[in-house]
Amino acid sequence: MISIRKGKKQDAARVSRLLLEISEEFISGELSEIGKQNLISEFAVEKITEKLTANNFRFYLAEDSDDVIGVIAVQGNKHLCYLFVAKSHQRQGISRGLCNRSVM
Repeated sequence: MISIRKGKKQDAARVSRLLLEISEEFISGELSEIGKQNLISEFAVEKITEKLTANNFRFYLAEDSDDVIGVIAVQGNKHLCYLFVAKSHQRQGISRGLCNRSVM
């Protein structure tokens, strides 16, 4: 069963892994080598931890059992930073659920 909850500092490694996995498949091929390195740096555990603990970021995670299968990150109340869903769970309304939860 898929559930959505607010992200916590302890989730940083799992969020990082999902973002890196999805970006490798769908984004990295479009980037220069410098762009790829910047993306990897932005999705590193340390950077995700900083954002998860910052006052102006909100993260919500979609989980299927213990697997993180989706993540949304919003900065302030105006800027969508990330919206990623694992390939295995795309086209199931998870992005919509994450968006709806993040505006509550």
